[in-house]
Amino acid sequence: MLNEQEQQKLFDSQHKQWQTTRYYKHLGMTIEQLACQHCIIKMGIIPELTNGIGIAHGGAIASLADASMGLAIRSCGKNAVTVDLNINFMSPGENGDTLYGYASILKYGNRIIVAESEIKNQARKLIAKTRATFYVTGDLTY
Repeated sequence: MLNEQEQQKLFDSQHKQWQTTRYYKHLGMTIEQLACQHCIIKMGIIPELTNGIGIAHGGAIASLADASMGLAIRSCGKNAVTVDLNINFMSPGENGDTLYGYASILKYGNRIIVAESEIKNQARKLIAKTRATFYVTGDLTY
């Protein structure tokens, strides 16, 4: 477990890394809240992130879910990669919506981590529910 000073240093490094990750920038994702094993990520739905029928593309929503769960894991000082991801789409995300990925850790093991993310719009309507399994590749350096 990290002390308060180490936790703040870790959070600062994660914010810095997030701002320089091109994929997150390309999708317009920003960190709204970060705590050990929890985070909230925001992404606006613009025309470039919609599918052929004008709603949020499932791949963009899945990216928000995966990114939010990954950050919740890294917020505790571990690197991990996604080995399985299941997503259930509940409602369409509309062009112009702001989507939020609310991620938390369900099981934090030494080698396997299970996380979930709920994707909601600005009105808190549930857009998607996601659960994923991650393989721990090591400790973060920060």
